[in-house]
Amino acid sequence: MWARWHTGEDFVAACGTPLYAVASGVVGQSTGGAWAGNHVVIHLANGGSILYAHMTSKSVSPGQIVKPGQLIGYSGETGRAFGCHLHFEYYPQGTTPGDVYSTTDPLVFLRSLGLKP
Repeated sequence: MWARWHTGEDFVAACGTPLYAVASGVVGQSTGGAWAGNHVVIHLANGGSILYAHMTSKSVSPGQIVKPGQLIGYSGETGRAFGCHLHFEYYPQGTTPGDVYSTTDPLVFLRSLGLKP
């Protein structure tokens, strides 16, 4: 039943694939809950946040400033995941990362950065 609330975007990635920040920001506390497993939250200058979920391990810590292209961790299968992949979410200003009812389409966000997911 939880699958009907699946939000964000899943990207196929073998376990241990390096994951990089797509935008500058400050690493926040992990607020995604158990469903996200090991995850990284990055708070952006526009007030929004991004969440990378199901990671095998993280390479950054809360309070750390990251830049686009910086290694933040490795893909995995932690939390509520079935197979290795990256689950990516975008949360607009005023929402709490991990609250799946407030996320918006991350592909729109990625395209706004000039990325072609």
